[in-house]
Amino acid sequence: MHLFDEPKVDAHCHRLDPARFPYAEGVAYRPAGQEIGTLAQYRQVMDAYGVRNALLVGPNSGYGSDNRCLLDAIAQGQGRFKGIAVVPNNFSRS
Repeated sequence: MHLFDEPKVDAHCHRLDPARFPYAEGVAYRPAGQEIGTLAQYRQVMDAYGVRNALLVGPNSGYGSDNRCLLDAIAQGQGRFKGIAVVPNNFSRS
């Protein structure tokens, strides 16, 4: 069996697509270049390396506590993605 034949999971990745989900106002860092891409591009990378599933972590750079980009990926992922959202420190469960 080759390394690329074994099932893999990306255990920590960020989804950054400022063309569809503009960055939040006032964020200190706005990722660009090779750090950003569409969901289709990320799926191509996953497929190229045999990654079946991924855990998306909401990036506080670019989006702050805006989780729309992460939630969009999960909604379109056909079960391929799980996520960890970034929420404000004063977030309440109720």
